[in-house]
Amino acid sequence: MSIQRKVAVALAATNHDRPEPGQLYNHLATVAITAFLEAATEQGWKLVPDKATEDMIKFGSEKERVGYYGAGVVYHTMLAAAPKFEVE
Repeated sequence: MSIQRKVAVALAATNHDRPEPGQLYNHLATVAITAFLEAATEQGWKLVPDKATEDMIKFGSEKERVGYYGAGVVYHTMLAAAPKFEVE
């Protein structure tokens, strides 16, 4: 399912939800963001911080010099250490 479709389906399903008065926009935003992140993750995308965290740098630097083709391994290792984005 495309990202756009997944967000649309999630928003359409909110008709059955009953958010607190005055919280409708926050509720819809949360539903849309959550659906977007789930769909993006299913397609292989990952939301990561703009600057690498200490854990990301630590995990990436633990790899020895691996050359051009090993950069993907380092990148994957750093992504694995990235904090997870959560909708509050």
